[in-house]
Amino acid sequence: MAITVFEELFEDELGLVPDEVTFTCILKGMGTIDPPRWTDMSNLLNKMQNSYGIQPSIATFNILLSVCSRTNDTVRGGEIVERMVALGIEPDAKSYDLTKNRKTIRSLLKKTF
Repeated sequence: MAITVFEELFEDELGLVPDEVTFTCILKGMGTIDPPRWTDMSNLLNKMQNSYGIQPSIATFNILLSVCSRTNDTVRGGEIVERMVALGIEPDAKSYDLTKNRKTIRSLLKKTF
C-alpha cells in the first residue's frame, strides 16, 4: 500500500520530490511487518540513492538496524554495517541503543567503528 501511494505521489507527473524523511518512514513501515519486507526495503533504499540522489543518513540506517535487532537478523545486520562503512556513515548513540539486546550486531558496530 505505501509503495503504491509513493508511486502515485512521486513517480507520476505531480512534480513532488521525496526527501529522506519520506523514505525512512516507508522503510520503518516495511520493517514492522513480520517477516520484514527486505527485498522491498532494499529496492527502496536503492531507489532513494540512484533515482533521487538522496544518500541515507544514520537515521535511515538506524531504522534498518532496529529491524535487524528486533528480528535477530545478524547476517543482514552485518551487511548494513558494511554499507554504512562504504558510505562513511558512523553510528550514533541511538545505533548502539537500538542494538543493545543483540550483542552480535552491537559488537560488530563497536568493532567496526
